[in-house]
Amino acid sequence: MFRRLLLLVLISGLCYTLFGQSGKISGIVRDKTTGEPLPGVNVVVQGTFLGASTDVDGFFVILNVPPGEYTLSFSYIGYQPVDLQNVRVVSDLTKRVEVELEPTTIELDSAIVVVAEKPFFEASATNTVRVLDTEEIERVPIKGVSSIVSINAGVVVEDGSGGQTDNATINVRGGRGNETLFVIDGVPFNDLIFGTPSGTIPDAAIEQVSSQLGGFSAKYGSAQSAVVNITTRSGSSKFFGGLEMVTSGLGSQTPDYVNNPKLVEDQEQLAPGADPKSVIMKASDYGDNVILGLDDYGYRQITGYLGGPIIPGKSFTFFGSLELVDTNDDDPRASGLEIPTANISQQFLPDNESQVLRYTGKVDGNLFEGKLKLTASSSGSIRKARQYVHSYSKFNSFHNPRVEEDVLSGSFRISHILDETTFWDLTLRTKYTKWERMDGFWKDDLLAYGDYQRNLEEQGIEIQGGDLAIDGLHGNGGRVERPVPGVFHGFGRVFNNFTRYEILTNGADFNFTKQFKNHLVEFGGMAEQSKVRYWSIAPVQLASFKDSRTLEERYFNGINFFYGYDLFGNAIENDQFREVGGDRFLEAAPPTPVTAAAYIQDKIEFQDFILNLGFRWDYFDPNYIRIKDPFNVLGQGNPTLLDMEDFEDMPTESYVSPRIGFAFPVTEFTVFHAQYGIFRQQPRLFDLYDSWVNLDDLEFIDGQGQNNGHLHSETTTQ
Repeated sequence: MFRRLLLLVLISGLCYTLFGQSGKISGIVRDKTTGEPLPGVNVVVQGTFLGASTDVDGFFVILNVPPGEYTLSFSYIGYQPVDLQNVRVVSDLTKRVEVELEPTTIELDSAIVVVAEKPFFEASATNTVRVLDTEEIERVPIKGVSSIVSINAGVVVEDGSGGQTDNATINVRGGRGNETLFVIDGVPFNDLIFGTPSGTIPDAAIEQVSSQLGGFSAKYGSAQSAVVNITTRSGSSKFFGGLEMVTSGLGSQTPDYVNNPKLVEDQEQLAPGADPKSVIMKASDYGDNVILGLDDYGYRQITGYLGGPIIPGKSFTFFGSLELVDTNDDDPRASGLEIPTANISQQFLPDNESQVLRYTGKVDGNLFEGKLKLTASSSGSIRKARQYVHSYSKFNSFHNPRVEEDVLSGSFRISHILDETTFWDLTLRTKYTKWERMDGFWKDDLLAYGDYQRNLEEQGIEIQGGDLAIDGLHGNGGRVERPVPGVFHGFGRVFNNFTRYEILTNGADFNFTKQFKNHLVEFGGMAEQSKVRYWSIAPVQLASFKDSRTLEERYFNGINFFYGYDLFGNAIENDQFREVGGDRFLEAAPPTPVTAAAYIQDKIEFQDFILNLGFRWDYFDPNYIRIKDPFNVLGQGNPTLLDMEDFEDMPTESYVSPRIGFAFPVTEFTVFHAQYGIFRQQPRLFDLYDSWVNLDDLEFIDGQGQNNGHLHSETTTQ
């Protein structure tokens, strides 16, 4: 299916990359004395192979300009040359300039330098667009793409999300966190399972962040609230680089809860009748090392980047960046105020550390005097982080969940300029995500999770007569009875879940753009296919009845949800039935959803009026199965056995959505926008796909839930 769709997209010519990675410069050149337009003026974008000549009306247009700030050089025989600096180009938008050349009878070597003023708003946008460039990003006192976007009006960060090393979840104009599309160098970075962005890049690698807050054009899909378009930096003809080191404290905190006399002291104070307020068990009490610095959070960051020519004087350049962030507390307090209580001290949350290593790399090559441009880019991140659980914080913080995430993406783009008003480009892209969450101490040693005695022994605690050998501590529903009833879990409590998922997405985009005077016509599409795997188990169950049940039966008893893996978490490629203890179920092959889209768009630009008209076609094939009748799971075939007769293929979806937008400036500081459009977004795969084991349980277990294989794409009309 994917091959047929991809072939259709490439052959039909109705193809355009959904994710714009270039902008446009246009304008008029006049005689400063007479005000008449000048034909034949040479316009060059310094540092690139891009340029144009003005027509009989003095009009020029330069297409396929990468986002960033440039200097434009204007030259004409008999006129003094002009260099226009700080010309900012934004993805999908037009930068319009007007330049006047002064006649001269003397040939001058130096040009008149003119500095372009930064506009209060993007005049060529028909929706709300906010742009931040490299220099602006360096000045803002925040880090991370999500935080950078959150400084825009109408954007808020979800409390407690992201932390120091991950993308925070943002809500745009009241929308949900999965309604914003993040794109890095043309590669979508949203997680198909949960819908939020996965993976991060160094701030030093960002050339520009363009945020479209609603009302986006027909080239964008899979979003309803906003589109965040991120362009990474490229190399230049000269070498450049930088190194940054940031820390809030030197040293490390490594709590030792086992071999430390402070533990015995605290245990003695927990005797019946003791004042609970007199016992404050702190991570800092159990660590031999002390943080030296501004605070106890231990934030450490090292960032380096380098760019320049691969071969001096040639047309190939490179840029690379690398960043390491390590922190003892992934979500520190925003306030540094001390709590005015003698028995309580403010400190970082125990076992809430995180580390991330992230990078970007890009190679650009210009051939045939810039007519053909090749770009290979890659980005990735490796993150290891803990998730704080307050009920574990007194006795079991080292069992706080541990998250490990690996994200790798790459793309290869060919761009061909046919003439000054026409170009096409082809992009091939791939992205791989692997995410795991587990107990922070036992990690992937699943058989240890439910070993009660082993868990206590690891903490140096003995069991005498079936009871904990700690005076004053008594179990109460799995929680410690004293000093505060029911608040903290007792010794030996583990995080009873191990979840793993993998997503591999391969896609292709093709575009064709043509400028007809005031009309910028674009048409195109994309096609991509993903392979998705998911596996989740409650490992404590693996220790239950281990003397009377086989390991396979215990895995079956503990499994929560899975597809693309077998019962034991090994990757599989095909459906296979398995029978355990008389229960027959299917180990489902990984779903391979297919997404495709096409659109046509005409952007009509006049001096004081912009009109954007377009249509978009979206296609989604879940490539998975669903229950025929959710209210009678086993009723289609054998009423006592889950079989293929109980299922049907999920149907495909196909929609056509109109997009209309127009804008005109009212004053220098005021612009009027109006849009109408239908925006569609496929459902989260976590909500759409289900596991065959859970489906069988629905007939017999009260309160057992299921995912909804009958979900349709979400639709918003703006």
